[in-house]
Amino acid sequence: MKKVILGAMIFILCFIKVSFAEDIRVRNYKFEKEVSINGVIGSSSKFFNIEKTWDVGDVTLNLNFNKSQIINGDVSSLSILINDIPIKSIKLDGKKDYKETLIVQIPKNYLIEGYNEIKIKIYKTISDKICQDDNNTGNWIVLNKESYISVRYKNKNSSNLIKEYPYPYINLNEDETLDTTIIVPDNIDRGELSALFNISSNFGNLVKDESLKFNVKLYSESKNEKNNIIYIGKPENTKEEILKILTNEERKLASSNCIVKQIISPYNNQKKMLMIIGSKDEDIIKASNLLTNKELSKQILSESVTVNKYTNVETIVNKKNNTHLKLKDIGYSNVLLEGPFTQEAIFDIKIPDGKIIEDDAKIVINLRYAKNLDFERSLATVYVNNSPIGSQKLEKQLADGHVIELKIPKDVLHGDYYQLKISLNLIVKDVACVTRATNSPWGYILNSSYLNLPMKDTISNKLQYYPYPFIKDKSYNDLTIVVQDKINSRDIKWISNIAIDMGKSVEENNGRINIVKSNDFDQKYKNDNLIVLGTPLSSNLIKDMSNSFNIKLNEDYSSFVPNDKINLLDNYAKDISTIQLIQSPYNKDKRVLVVSAINQVDLQVGMNYLTDISKIKDTKGDTIVIDRYNTVKELTYSNEVIEQNDNKKILSKSTKSFIIFGVSASIAVIILSSLFIIKYKRK
Repeated sequence: MKKVILGAMIFILCFIKVSFAEDIRVRNYKFEKEVSINGVIGSSSKFFNIEKTWDVGDVTLNLNFNKSQIINGDVSSLSILINDIPIKSIKLDGKKDYKETLIVQIPKNYLIEGYNEIKIKIYKTISDKICQDDNNTGNWIVLNKESYISVRYKNKNSSNLIKEYPYPYINLNEDETLDTTIIVPDNIDRGELSALFNISSNFGNLVKDESLKFNVKLYSESKNEKNNIIYIGKPENTKEEILKILTNEERKLASSNCIVKQIISPYNNQKKMLMIIGSKDEDIIKASNLLTNKELSKQILSESVTVNKYTNVETIVNKKNNTHLKLKDIGYSNVLLEGPFTQEAIFDIKIPDGKIIEDDAKIVINLRYAKNLDFERSLATVYVNNSPIGSQKLEKQLADGHVIELKIPKDVLHGDYYQLKISLNLIVKDVACVTRATNSPWGYILNSSYLNLPMKDTISNKLQYYPYPFIKDKSYNDLTIVVQDKINSRDIKWISNIAIDMGKSVEENNGRINIVKSNDFDQKYKNDNLIVLGTPLSSNLIKDMSNSFNIKLNEDYSSFVPNDKINLLDNYAKDISTIQLIQSPYNKDKRVLVVSAINQVDLQVGMNYLTDISKIKDTKGDTIVIDRYNTVKELTYSNEVIEQNDNKKILSKSTKSFIIFGVSASIAVIILSSLFIIKYKRK
């Protein structure tokens, strides 16, 4: 009997253990780049994130490194610190192993919610002549990019209160995918498409992962879905299987409003299901905007909420001086740099899409530093995108508050990403080299330091600025996306992928966005910026606009037509896809981005290219041609002259006319004068 009871207990315990194990997730943070550390003393840091919704289990550092074979193992060491607390040290012996792997368990009580810092500090010599070792090229160690930090966790149990949105829908799996499926009706229309776009855009903004993926499905493809589910649909487009989840009162409300309701998924009791069901397009769109407004969604202390025309979901915008970018406003803390010789701090600055920085840009650095420096040789140097823009001597009388102000040269003012590097050369008298780790001397960079970046909108019609002008000042800019009339699962994935890429640049939900089918495109959308997707057979708008294309279609819409920029053979012209950024034929102040092809196979090629944002950012022209073998040709058709932080100026029509008139008059005077002189000489 005892054996039976014991066996039953073992079975139950094993079952519990297996059930628990099935719920454990793993998130790995890879180093991604090799880090080389030379000299006697060096360090490198890697950051990883602990989400507030995680119940953390084990956290381990898997450090893979190579080291010089001549390192002196008697005195050389490697230490691991978590959030500046030392947790592990080992000896380094070059003769023992050239390549090593170190696995370190990170104590959970040293972790914090949000970003944590793992620091690898190294002290190494190859002889008893330390000053020579500091510059000896044989004294090195390389941290390999295969190294990673592994976090094992379970998601904390959550309620069905909507205030917890966007969790659990943005929890990442080990393979960097979201454990979430968005489901829409097979006969999806404008409101449902636009809400799908808003939700996907918000995911792109929150996760900010270049390879972000999640499922988007039509209802007919989603039977017994095991992921977290977001369902978007009108009552008349929604199957009874979904509608019966609503109470009678909620079904009645959904007939003239929109109901947002969260429940435990009926298909997997370990997951959630969020329903957005409403009868009017505008209410469904408004409900998606309510969810993506983090200030308002946190106020929904219930499992369901009703949205209608009286619900105000706009973001209250605190107008900031976007040209005056303090380091603390973009997330940076004060930075302490310790130790003699060169110490560096790097800050990444992203400016809004479609902006150009004007010539009078400057950087103001607020510093404090130690007073035991050799002030004849100590310097601060500032770099922008690895280009030095200026240096200043450190001075003893300014050590408690040194302000460095530098103008940013025109030659580095390009692009939408700027890396600011501040290098302090902290020289101490009578110290010729680094012999031990020390916190003296020191320099302190205050996060009140700022960049003054006066900006203006680009007038360029180039794809490299995408998603501008469809996004302007971090908000959607009167955007209508026109899709094919017959929508399948591939189309809704395209819409979702476009939204993910655009969402990385959006911070407010006040901008206007519509997704419509080609047959529903009418006069009220013609003053919008447009993104148009399709073929001549699947979209009437492609036919209607074809005469405005840079690369036009022939009369029967069966092929693209060659022009003075590109020569196309007959068969080849039928099997290509084009991405074209053009002036809107309906409003000269608006732009149209067209992704078109003669058939669906080639349209897929163009859409794949558009949703690879890094490729679009590298495009220099306004038109791309892609064939089935992914051969790409970039073309430029716009004739504008653009002032891009150089001496080129845009001439107005009146100025051009004046110049032409003046030149013509001067020529006439010269001719008449010459004739008069010839006549006079003859007489």
